[in-house]
Amino acid sequence: VTTDHHIYEVTSSEEPVELAGSLFYTVTNRRLGNINLTVTKEWKDGDGERRKRIQEEIDKLKNEGTTLYPAVLLDFSDSNGGGAYTMSKPEEKEGWVKIGTEQVPIRDDQDNSVSVVQRLELNTEDGQEQQEQQKIYFYNLPKYDSTGQVVRYQVREVWVEEKDGKTEVLTRDKLAENEEYKEIYNLVSPY
Repeated sequence: VTTDHHIYEVTSSEEPVELAGSLFYTVTNRRLGNINLTVTKEWKDGDGERRKRIQEEIDKLKNEGTTLYPAVLLDFSDSNGGGAYTMSKPEEKEGWVKIGTEQVPIRDDQDNSVSVVQRLELNTEDGQEQQEQQKIYFYNLPKYDSTGQVVRYQVREVWVEEKDGKTEVLTRDKLAENEEYKEIYNLVSPY
């Protein structure tokens, strides 16, 4: 059960207990914690020229029918709780995490629903202020699983490819393997 400030896991006994001629069930409410994860991406490329070159390569691909962009991906780190932890797919615009029985929406700092993949902005257009830092928010994440173990999250920089109606998350290694993205890989590999 989710309230404005907390999430509770509600369980009840399967067998009732008879007391004074009435049947009673044991109901347990367990308050679960949430964490808010803020990721800061800092571009370290001096005057932004490298980002401009990356954007030029991305624009060439877009003209050929492929959308490619850098992003941050939220994932579980060590394990997925033996299969008990699940997360929405990157192509889903409204992300969620499910630990145990309840699916919890992922929010940003303004309480908007966000995906597990969030785009990193290059900010390279003429006249646009060179933004060297960008904050990405993954809020409302469950802190504990149903056994009380801490859920561990990680974020990774990835590339998202949208092509022929399909969305695919590419690691840096996958970017390097694709001949079509060789120039972009050469530009981002020093980071």
